[in-house]
Amino acid sequence: MKSSDVTFTTTQQRRLVCCAVQDEEYCFDLSEVRSITRANQMAPHASPESMSADPQLGWVAAQQDKLPVYDLAHRLQLAPKPDAQTSLDGFIVLLKANQPFALRVDRITGSVDIPCPQFVKLPPMVAAGTDPIFKGIAQLEEKWLLCADANQLRPRSNATSVEAVRSLPEIVSSSDAIPTRTTETRSSAILRKTPSRVLIFLPAAMLGQDEEAPPIAFGLSITQVQQVTKWTKIIPVPNAPSYVFGIINWRNLPVPVIDLKVRLGIHTTPANPKSIDPNSRLLIARGPQQTEPIGFLVTPQVKTFHLPIPYQPLQQPLTLESSFVKGIFDLEGTPFVIPDLDAILTSPIAPRLP
Repeated sequence: MKSSDVTFTTTQQRRLVCCAVQDEEYCFDLSEVRSITRANQMAPHASPESMSADPQLGWVAAQQDKLPVYDLAHRLQLAPKPDAQTSLDGFIVLLKANQPFALRVDRITGSVDIPCPQFVKLPPMVAAGTDPIFKGIAQLEEKWLLCADANQLRPRSNATSVEAVRSLPEIVSSSDAIPTRTTETRSSAILRKTPSRVLIFLPAAMLGQDEEAPPIAFGLSITQVQQVTKWTKIIPVPNAPSYVFGIINWRNLPVPVIDLKVRLGIHTTPANPKSIDPNSRLLIARGPQQTEPIGFLVTPQVKTFHLPIPYQPLQQPLTLESSFVKGIFDLEGTPFVIPDLDAILTSPIAPRLP
């Protein structure tokens, strides 16, 4: 494709250029694409040492300009930076941005026109990282594509990233456990105010791992639960917060699917979606004050109970983020947590360093 192939984008439609990086497909708004050329047209760095110290792969000539070339896979943290030979395979997309530059991709898969209503923003929770490198999602009939933002994909200095982190608020430390006495008082009040039925679930099991002892159960009012359904394809979002598995297409809405234990601070390392039991279910819920849904991967053994249910104050407090929790109980020997979905969806978080 040459720059002469670029056509205008109307207010009713967006034309997108689609590309593939490894096993994932992304797109660019054609209005941000200057031209596309073969990667072998790039002048690479003279030595492997310079490449290992700098994410820049080389340079490409564009009319009177000499544009730096970066690797999109490296920018998305999908894989190690390619070596000198691999970097000359594939294509280079030259982008119009505040500071023009180019990105190497594995393949160009074509272009597509979509009506503007089929282009939607990422859910706020997914876009909460330090590096919002996607401007939205293109909703195609057969698939959804993340649309990259050219102005955000150009690498920045570490100093800028650190300063961005310092300028944004942080959540309360996850090491603050809820004291037993406070838990007992709050938990009793929560149960008294909860509607007559509660849905209890366990996070999805990991393949090849022993079950934790004891397991941690979670509960939501039945009025918050939208659906429990089979696990569908999760679209990973590079640079999203660590607790976000990705997004799914649920009833034509982009819904974030999260690792609840990581979001609450119970675990520090997120689960790998590829290691999750394929028999798991997807639970879609909404906070009482929210219109945005959220998803959790859970075991198939989801149960609904009528209140009251037998419970006791938890004698061994859990270490978790207390502002994201409405109450903690001992439910027949199992720690039982009622998450606060409104807080989980809306509370500010400290962005991750790239």
